[in-house]
Amino acid sequence: MRTGKRFLQSSVDATVEIQKLGAAFTEFRRTHKPGTRIPGALRAQVARALGQGVPGSRIQKVCRLSWIQIKKMRSAGVAQRPMPRQPPRVLSVLDEEVRRPAPSEVVEIGIGAWRVSVSRAA
Repeated sequence: MRTGKRFLQSSVDATVEIQKLGAAFTEFRRTHKPGTRIPGALRAQVARALGQGVPGSRIQKVCRLSWIQIKKMRSAGVAQRPMPRQPPRVLSVLDEEVRRPAPSEVVEIGIGAWRVSVSRAA
């Protein structure tokens, strides 16, 4: 049996988190009709609780959610993690000395004020 300080603190944190989550869902269910879509903030709160180690079965009982709702909220929480931002890549530019392709060899894409031309380099 784990009785360390760290376990006790995380267990207390999980209990506090599940109590907050239960209160939020009780308020939501009191003010909305059955079948109303659960707001993103509540779904994010469930994903955060799952990430903190609160068992899905406990959330399911306290918040009256189905296991499939818990599963979807868990996967949505994983999908919404911010991706590390990578610096933009700069593509090399061909010199003017390179043979210009015939107009039929060029593909040009226009997007708003931007125009992108793609041609095969020989």
